[in-house]
Amino acid sequence: MAGGEPVVRYAAIDLDGTMVDAAGLVGDRMEAGLRSLRERGIRPIIATGRSSFALSRLGLRAELVSLFEPVMVLRDGDLIYDQDRQSAVHMRFLPAVTVAVLASRFPDVVCEYPHAIVASSRRAALRYAM
Repeated sequence: MAGGEPVVRYAAIDLDGTMVDAAGLVGDRMEAGLRSLRERGIRPIIATGRSSFALSRLGLRAELVSLFEPVMVLRDGDLIYDQDRQSAVHMRFLPAVTVAVLASRFPDVVCEYPHAIVASSRRAALRYAM
């Protein structure tokens, strides 16, 4: 601790509505803020409800993504993902029995797996892709 204050080492940054605006863009001030954090030795981490697939669809510039730590908290904490290795560090899934119950009760279900996305209908797939 410096001067009795806690030392901040990381900053968790949400994407939608925080870093990325409604048009899917990252403003210059946000990018400058991320650079400022790095200059102060604070390591930004992406923390989002998005999956790795949904994150990739944002099309964030590589230069911008490089300002963040490679390990990201995705799917509301259900997936810890290493961007450098393009692989999961930790994952939590719904039990298969729960997925079966959901699929039997709802016509449109989408399930994400480490290397695939499975939809129960074309409509579900299209909604997920939006």
